[in-house]
Parts: sequence; C-alpha cells; structure tokens
Amino acid sequence: MTVAFYKLHVSGDDFLLVDRTKPAHETLLARPELLGDLSRAILDRRRGVGASAIIFTGSPAISKTPGPRDTLPVRIFRRDGSEDYKGGDQYLCIARWAFDTGQLAGARISISTPSGDRLISVVDSRSFSLEMPPPRSLDNSERELEHGSARDARLDLVLDGVPATAWLVGFGRPYAVAIRTEPEPKIRRIRAALSVAVPDACVVVLSPAGRDLVRFIAPESADRVEASAASLVAAILSGRTDDEAAAEWRGRGPAAAFADFGTPGTKPPVSIDSGPAVLIDRGRFYVDWKRRDRILVTGNAEYAFEGNFDYFID
Repeated sequence: MTVAFYKLHVSGDDFLLVDRTKPAHETLLARPELLGDLSRAILDRRRGVGASAIIFTGSPAISKTPGPRDTLPVRIFRRDGSEDYKGGDQYLCIARWAFDTGQLAGARISISTPSGDRLISVVDSRSFSLEMPPPRSLDNSERELEHGSARDARLDLVLDGVPATAWLVGFGRPYAVAIRTEPEPKIRRIRAALSVAVPDACVVVLSPAGRDLVRFIAPESADRVEASAASLVAAILSGRTDDEAAAEWRGRGPAAAFADFGTPGTKPPVSIDSGPAVLIDRGRFYVDWKRRDRILVTGNAEYAFEGNFDYFID
C-alpha cells in the first residue's frame, strides 16, 4: 500500500504525520497491529523517509464523525516500533496540521493519546501553546517543584577549580541544566561533567541574556519544548529571570537540505542532500510558569515536505 504523509518539524526536530482516516489508509485503520512495523520502516533515515517519530491520527470512532472536533486521537511511534508519548514537539506538529486541515472546532484542542490527553491552544496560524505538567524534582521523592523550592533541584559543582551550579528538573525525561558564567568553565567541560554526574539526564547549558531571554544549548536529539521549559525553570530557580520569558534553542545551522530523487525517467542526483533546503527557525519558545500546576510553552511548527511511502504488507 502507499502511505501518504506530511513531514513537519519544530526547530529541526522532525516528525512524520499520517492521517489514517483517508480512504487510502483503510488498512492502517482496520489493522493497527501494522503501525509498529510501518514505523520501523518509514522512520529509518537511510532506507526510509527518516524522522524522530511518526504520528498516526484518527481512530475507528473518529472516522465516523468527520468535520471539526474538540478531541483528536493519535498514536505516536518511535524508530524501534515502540509507542512513546514523552516530549512536546510532536504535539505542536499535530496542532499545526489540525489547524491547517480544519480539524479544530475552536481555539483549543485536546490531543488524546493512550497515555493521557494534552491540551493545546491556538496563538496564530503557526504558533501554539502546549499545557505541560509542573516540573519534578529529581531527588528520591520526585515531588513537584515550586518557585521557592530551589534547594530540592540544585546541584553544586566545582569544574576546573571554578564553582558551577546545575538544576535537576524532570518532565517527560530528566534534565540537568547548568547556568553558564563567563569566562570559565567552557561549555564542553560543563556538558562532560554533567554527563558523568547525572548520566540519565539530558544535559542543557543555559546562558541568560537579560530578564526576558535565556539561550540554551542541548543535544540535537533533545525535545525542544521540554528543553526550553527546563531552561526557564532553572533560570527562575536561580533568580535569573521572572515567571515568563523567551527561551532560545541554539541549534545547528539555519537550514536543512532534503533529498532530491529527480523526476520520473531522469537520473536522480548523486548527493542525497542536493534537494531543496528548508529554513529552520533557531527555536524561540515563550515559557510561562505563573501557575503552580502547569507550564505553558508556546512555539512554532513548520512543514518540511509531503510525500508517499510504499509499504509492502505480507
């Protein structure tokens, strides 16, 4: 069967989206056991399309009620074929697609997943606000962090004879956020030390740029939404910013090139990255932690391209 998909991204973190309610996808709707195997094939970056995860929208119940709605059921699979609902980037991509295709009944939509619902509000045609649960402390209790609970999440370090501070924050995954001070220690040294001290955490290095803006560096595999929220939590706990600010992800490059397979009957280009380039937003998110029970993260989701993937069923 031929699977039609959209490729979207949040500051370079890319996802595929497949609408299972399309008539051509009736097999995927009727046989959900195929989704894991399809995910492994299509998400392979060398032999498939490639992405961080694939989103399947629609269910038997929703396919019988076409038109705008308040709740959109989805299932999300990773490259190993497992379902994973951690992170926030994929939900911004879902909201963008739902907005553009008229799936939204109003300014808010609830994305329903097997692990629970996620609520998203529309800011404009490209920007959406995701409601996230409050951050957790990574001590043994894993209790919810509050503005005044800095002691619960603080980790004091000495790197090359220079005192340094990191903040341990939990969302879908654990984050170790270091506050960088000039001129030492270097960013690489901070990341290496935290990787050893907190091996299971995603290491983020934060550089405050005033009360209203923090810049952070995280691994390319990091979820942009969660990393931006963890950065602001660390900045608030350290007294570097207030309850709301912009968090800017400093990723690689301003553009990403995609493969050009040529037109039918012609020889495809030799290089797999010789196709059209798509501009990548460096990643500015607006984070609000005014309320104890939630954090709001607003960001953009963009399209990279759309296409078809031939999937052979035994």
